[in-house]
Amino acid sequence: MLFTSLLLAGTLGQAYPAPSRNDPPPCAAARVPGCREGYRMRRDVYGRPVYVYDPNLDPNAPREPPPAPPPAEAAPYPPAVNPPPPYPPPPAYPPQAEAPPVEPRGQFGLVWMPFGATSLEDASQHARWTDKYAGLVGLELRGESGGGRLRLSGEYGPAVRIYEVGLKYDFLDRTPLHPFLGLGLGAASLDSHLGFATAWRPQLSGVVGVDLYLKSDFFLTAELKVRGFGQLDEDPVRVSRLGQVSGFIGAGIYL
Repeated sequence: MLFTSLLLAGTLGQAYPAPSRNDPPPCAAARVPGCREGYRMRRDVYGRPVYVYDPNLDPNAPREPPPAPPPAEAAPYPPAVNPPPPYPPPPAYPPQAEAPPVEPRGQFGLVWMPFGATSLEDASQHARWTDKYAGLVGLELRGESGGGRLRLSGEYGPAVRIYEVGLKYDFLDRTPLHPFLGLGLGAASLDSHLGFATAWRPQLSGVVGVDLYLKSDFFLTAELKVRGFGQLDEDPVRVSRLGQVSGFIGAGIYL
C-alpha cells in the first residue's frame, strides 16, 4: 500500500508530461466526472485513470509564440565569370566611289581615209601600175558591245574604182588601240588606159589595220589591203592574175 501511494504521488508530481498522439481525447470532452479543463486522462502502470494537465487543452493557458522558421540559406552566388572582351569594331573602310555610268556608244560610223596609194600588178603580162593618189570613204555599223563591224566602202583613184561590202573585227575592244582584220567582197572597174575593158569585175579583199581611239567615238585609222580580181571575159568566171595592194590613212567618227 505504501509503495502504491509513493508511485501515485510520483506520477502526479511529474511536471506536465508530454501527451502522446495516441492518448484518448481530453477527459473534459469525454465528460468524465471530476475532470477539469486542460487535463487529460491517462492510465498508470496498474491501469488506473490519472488526470494529467495538458496546456494545449487549456484555452486560458499562455501560448508560446511558434518557433521562428530557420533562416533560409542564401543561394550561393555563381562564380564570378569574366565577361568576354568586346569584339573590336570593324575597320572603317573609306567609301568606295561609285563606278561612273557607262555611256552608250555610237553605232553608226563615218570613215574617211583621203591619204592612200595603190599598186596594180598583172603577173601574166609582168606589168605594174601605181597610183600615188587614192582614197576611201566608208560607213560602219557596230553593236552596243563587241568588236564586230559591218563596213560599206568605196575606193577611188585615177585607175581603179571599187565598191564593196565587208566584215571587220576589232580586237582589244575595251582599250584605245584596236587592231583589226577584215574581209570584203564587191565589184571593181579598171581604167581603160591601162589596157583593161571598163566592164565591172568581181573582187575579193583582205585587210589588216589598227584604229586609235582618241575619244570614245572618234578614232584615227590606218589599214593595208590586198585584193584579187575575177576575170569576166570567159565562162565560167575565173580568177585572173591581176592583183592590187593598197594602203590608207584617215579618221573616223561614230554618231
